[in-house]
Amino acid sequence: MNSITTIRKIFELQTIAVVGMSPKPERPSHYVSIYMRDQGYEIIPVNPGHTEIAGEKCYPSLKDIPKKVDVVDVFRRPEYVLPIAEATIEIGAKALWLQDHVVNEEAAQLAEQDNLEIFIDATIAGMIDESKLQEEVSEFGEVSLQEDSGGISLKVFHILKWVEFLKLNPIYRKKIQ
Repeated sequence: MNSITTIRKIFELQTIAVVGMSPKPERPSHYVSIYMRDQGYEIIPVNPGHTEIAGEKCYPSLKDIPKKVDVVDVFRRPEYVLPIAEATIEIGAKALWLQDHVVNEEAAQLAEQDNLEIFIDATIAGMIDESKLQEEVSEFGEVSLQEDSGGISLKVFHILKWVEFLKLNPIYRKKIQ
């Protein structure tokens, strides 16, 4: 759980069901999903209140998705995660990713017991330690993962892509203008 090996395995997968994806562009579930789609991943929105989000067919639940899902990316409050983890196992997904501030230890243990790759409390669009953003940016945009006492950080890859991603996020928009 939350290791460099886990990140690499998850990023090799291609189809990501985004549970809790919002149609509102200013919401992290929306712009993170769009960023991942722009990087070549297939995004499948899961939100029972919508039939389409960002031009993609939206499903009311994981079990309603008619195709194979590799990763389930969760943008829901922690108290809603256990049934999502159970559905993730039931549909045969290979990984469960719980976004920033989404921590549910029972769901994580269940996923681990079923041998799913699991990552908790980090954005799937790239784990980047905000405090190290400047020192980790390479003018060459090389990919480099490193594990340190503060957890895992991702050195910015394709810096122009990251600037595009950060501009989508209203919190970062002010910092980079």
